[in-house]
Amino acid sequence: MLLTRLFSIIAFVGVSICALAAEEKIYPALEEPQHKVIFHNDKIDVYDVNMQPGAQTFYHKHVRDQIGIVLSTGKSMNQVLGSPETETNTERGMITFIPHSVTGGLIHRVRAIEKFHVIGIEFAKDSGVGTKSGMVMPAVPEIDFPQGKITRVTIAPAMKQKLEGALLVAVTPGTLKVSGKTWSVKEGSVKWIGGVPAVSYANDSKEPVSLLVLSLTE
Repeated sequence: MLLTRLFSIIAFVGVSICALAAEEKIYPALEEPQHKVIFHNDKIDVYDVNMQPGAQTFYHKHVRDQIGIVLSTGKSMNQVLGSPETETNTERGMITFIPHSVTGGLIHRVRAIEKFHVIGIEFAKDSGVGTKSGMVMPAVPEIDFPQGKITRVTIAPAMKQKLEGALLVAVTPGTLKVSGKTWSVKEGSVKWIGGVPAVSYANDSKEPVSLLVLSLTE
């Protein structure tokens, strides 16, 4: 009798856990608590996911084409809904393009094994049918995708460089001066520059400042 009751309790707990998993809320990507939206307009949304080891996201769904800019090297666990966790190794400086609008969207969650820091950019404009995903390593100077391209730029100390495009993403911290104003950047800082002609950015720091320049196609 005791053994029967024990098996019944175990079975009940198992069913309850499955039911909870099935009913777990699935967030839109930009509403998931770890996805901190840091910029929005009618062309793009930019979010920052910055997790310490042990932290994780809830299940969330990406439905728009997405760029991922990796700002930390380390291991994480990725779990697509209904599948086991898989280990992912990322390298600081990697850039990925994933055409979720073509695949119908991705539902997944991420658990940080080591520090996990990614800047994500989602596009209002979808890619065409047959678009493939892409990835470049840190040494590759740019990545092209249907909505535009991202180019790596480094401004040496006391040097100036003219920049034009839609969005700047800082990869390293520093201080830049532009049009008489100071822009103090930290890792992951973003600045919308869309529609403005090329402007000179002067590095007022003691170290090089690395940026990513996003240019959008019309």
